[in-house]
Amino acid sequence: MRKGPKRLIQILLAAVVAILLLLVLLWKTLPQWLPSLAGHWLAQGTALSLSSAPVWSDGQLRLPGLRYLAQDCVLADAQDIALDKAQKGWNLSLGSLSVDTACLSQYPVSKNSNSALSLPDIQKQLPVGQLHIARLSITPWQQYAGSLLIDNSGQTQALRYQGDALSFDAALDNQRQLTISTLSLTPPGSDEPIQLAGKLTLPAALDTLPESGELHGQMHTSAVPHPLNVSMSWQNQRGELRLVEQGETEPLLSLPWQLGNKQIQISDGQWRWPYAQQPLSGGVNLTLNNWSDNLNQTTLSGRLNVLTQGHNGKANAVLTMGPGRVGLLDSSIAFQLTGQANLAQVSLSASFPATLTGSVLNPEISLHSGALLRAWGKPTATLSIQDARWPLAGVKVSAGGVSGPLQAIIRGQDSYWGNIDLHLNGKSQSFWPDHGQWAFNYWGKGNLPPLSGRWDVAGKGSWNDNQLTLTQLSAGFDRLHYGLVNVDAPRLTLTTPLRWMRPIPERYASTQPPTTLNFEGAIKLVAQKVSLENGGYLPPAALTLAMKGDSPMNITLNGQLAALPIGPIRLNGRWDGERLRGQAWWPKQDLTAFQTLLTPDLNVKLRGGSFYAQSAFSAARGQGFIAGGHWVVK
Repeated sequence: MRKGPKRLIQILLAAVVAILLLLVLLWKTLPQWLPSLAGHWLAQGTALSLSSAPVWSDGQLRLPGLRYLAQDCVLADAQDIALDKAQKGWNLSLGSLSVDTACLSQYPVSKNSNSALSLPDIQKQLPVGQLHIARLSITPWQQYAGSLLIDNSGQTQALRYQGDALSFDAALDNQRQLTISTLSLTPPGSDEPIQLAGKLTLPAALDTLPESGELHGQMHTSAVPHPLNVSMSWQNQRGELRLVEQGETEPLLSLPWQLGNKQIQISDGQWRWPYAQQPLSGGVNLTLNNWSDNLNQTTLSGRLNVLTQGHNGKANAVLTMGPGRVGLLDSSIAFQLTGQANLAQVSLSASFPATLTGSVLNPEISLHSGALLRAWGKPTATLSIQDARWPLAGVKVSAGGVSGPLQAIIRGQDSYWGNIDLHLNGKSQSFWPDHGQWAFNYWGKGNLPPLSGRWDVAGKGSWNDNQLTLTQLSAGFDRLHYGLVNVDAPRLTLTTPLRWMRPIPERYASTQPPTTLNFEGAIKLVAQKVSLENGGYLPPAALTLAMKGDSPMNITLNGQLAALPIGPIRLNGRWDGERLRGQAWWPKQDLTAFQTLLTPDLNVKLRGGSFYAQSAFSAARGQGFIAGGHWVVK
């Protein structure tokens, strides 16, 4: 009997120890068994993944990392999670939370839409306390990353978000009234934020738009002299968005809209832009269908036009869209831009059959067969464009650049430089000026009245990021005439490729290595014969020049001119974009080398002597060529 209680105590102690060991084992193996257990409550095809077991430290439950996967795609990744209990409720903090919306395409669609919680249900189930995320980042909108704080008192939920491009301060009460105290949003490509404030009555169902509300605010842009007042109000499924310049009554943008059965429709919208070289205006009609069913099932159709008036009178261009699918992740919208725009000095006509695909926030536009842009007119007092054509079939345009064939045909006339007929053909890859790659060929012909000659040109080149290179150049004239000189069949070629290292645009400065501005290359001009009106001539001549500087508008030149047995004449100079200045040195040589320069009518035979000279020269449009110096003949 004495051993009974002792034995019972030993059994109980052993059981307690076993339970404690089991609890420790379960706690340490939590990352292995908890995801499987949680899978019974998660959507099919989704799973939780823990980086390690949680730990208890300083009154907090800490978890280093937690991921939520849809199939094999990481939909959400939370790091540095901490949970503790305070007097006013629970406090949950996350060091970071990254959400990848591309994984939504792999997220299973619920077959029972009635099981979704309403907004009041969610508010009731939220525990009293705070949620703080030090850095919230949602792909592909990483530029709007910031910190989020949600403070739930039980009666209201206060929301505060702070980021470089997006910040707001708002409160939601139990009557579904959302009060936005401040909201600041900087749109992509802009340095000026949009400031908004207002009140919204949120719907009970989260898959519908707010029932009523009013937003008002202000935005600044360098394109408009004064700030712009933004307002949007709606009631009973009807509303209007207006954009008005401060101090004006007529809006720059007016978009009346209404809600139907899974439909948003903008009818008889109007826009105007009085800040261009000539006023522009037009209308907008858009319809979104099935917008609440699925992010990738919404369809878009619409029409937008622009009215212009210029040197050819009035003109109209129309953009028709859809119907096509539009979504945050995947879109496919066919559209066509046709019509004409008459600017003050130039007219443009376009026919662009195209398709927009990809994310609606970062789309790609593919231009189809028949895509063509044309221009004609007189852009300057001296230049007339008879016909400029840009065939664009096969071209793809995205935020990353232009890819595909790039072609151009330009025919025009300049009152000073004469007629031009140029052709360009090349292939690009993610190309914008000074970003991406573009390899091209060029050829053309024309005439040059100031020098009484007809010319032709051909060559190859490339534009890789901020380096523009001409690898081949062959330009020639049938003849040149200036003053008392006639040049027969001169031709210009490259002896060293022309390379121009251009400034890196600010928007690409972080993605391209820093470079030093540089322009360099070498050319050679060869003429079969240089004849003088007095009957003299130069033998076949060759001019070589090496160029170096920071741009084609600021270079130094070094070279020589030789017409054996005359020369060579050393040359150097500088071109500043408007005027060429330089010097020439003619070394001492036998005077008999100049026999061909003398007219036969003189009947003079050079038998001996010497000659040397030095000269300074200047050349510019309107001035011509001027030279002066000294020469010595013995």
